[in-house]
Amino acid sequence: MKKLLLVALLAVLPGLALAQTAGIQIGTAPSSPGGSSGQVQYNASGLFAGMSGTSWNDTNRALVIGGNSGQIGLSLLNGTNAQTYRVYNTFTDASNGEWGTFDWATAANVLTIGTANNGTGVARNLQFIIGGVSKADYGITLSGAWTFITSVSVASLRTLNINNSNNTNTLWTFANSSANAIFSTGSAAPLMQFAGATASFPAIKRSTTILQARLADDSAYTPFEASTLRTATAFTVATLPAAGSAGRRAYVTDQLTTCAAIGAAPTGGGAVVCPVFDNGTAWVGG
Repeated sequence: MKKLLLVALLAVLPGLALAQTAGIQIGTAPSSPGGSSGQVQYNASGLFAGMSGTSWNDTNRALVIGGNSGQIGLSLLNGTNAQTYRVYNTFTDASNGEWGTFDWATAANVLTIGTANNGTGVARNLQFIIGGVSKADYGITLSGAWTFITSVSVASLRTLNINNSNNTNTLWTFANSSANAIFSTGSAAPLMQFAGATASFPAIKRSTTILQARLADDSAYTPFEASTLRTATAFTVATLPAAGSAGRRAYVTDQLTTCAAIGAAPTGGGAVVCPVFDNGTAWVGG
């Protein structure tokens, strides 16, 4: 038996010597975990140490950085201090780079999602994808503008407000190839332009409570065509609005007998429906 143990020891010793020569430590136990239970470990001069402010919640499978939320997933927190999460596109140093940001620090109490840069970094565009397909982007499809690849829906009884910073130019544009409609406040009154903004194109304009057909540059009126035109409001002679806007047309439902002759005042008290015309001074037949 003693001879057998000696032979086994002699067989192992060369391997131990080789391991020492190669710098491999055999039989050295690792140091105990550092810090508090759950803290992420790191190398502190050859010893394990716990990283303050980090923890792994094995029950919820949660990695927490900055505190202990106990929620499922990755949490970044530091009490009531706003936090920032960055994913870099380029990084030269702390003063030169490009990154995507998801933070509460850019604006107080506002969640900011977007791109940022400093120094030699370039401001990059932004894209939203679903299933690998772009659904909306800024600056990619159209430089300096948002593009929604699919339609934009607004829930019932809701308002879609689209505006620019100074509220004096284009508010929204609907486009399909070369045909488009642009709604603009302009310099005088709201104007909806069709296909262009010069006198070669038509537009619709609001002037107080009146809707006007105008040229797209708002320089003059434009012709309006329709198969039929119907006046929606019926008047009696007594309820006609005050005259004074020459060119207005209406109709009355109580002409006494036959319709008033052109230029003649209508007479109420009957049941004949007749057209009337505002000549700028009075309502007359016509």
